[in-house]
Amino acid sequence: MSNGKVRVVMTGLLVRNDGEKKAVTDAFEKEGFPVEYVDQYKTLAGQGGEDGRNDVVYDMKGDIMKAAIHQYHLSGLFHWADDYFANNSEIVPEEKYYLFDSK
Repeated sequence: MSNGKVRVVMTGLLVRNDGEKKAVTDAFEKEGFPVEYVDQYKTLAGQGGEDGRNDVVYDMKGDIMKAAIHQYHLSGLFHWADDYFANNSEIVPEEKYYLFDSK
């Protein structure tokens, strides 16, 4: 798991254009965690708020163990996709379930 790829979710983030995608990927890169934009969606009403929220999915590459330490210290920056989906599947639109298929 140390030098692989893992899917992560950033909650409450809206990426409207390529410039904003680049800003997010650059910020992760600066911290030593290269990411690649995958998709984004608006959650259903519920835990994400009355009108839902925008969540963005990325694939993170590199030293995943180092990222895990950062994630622990900066809780809320990103969520591991498996944990996110296990705890939030009721607010993820069904047509986006494929993003969390770990096969």
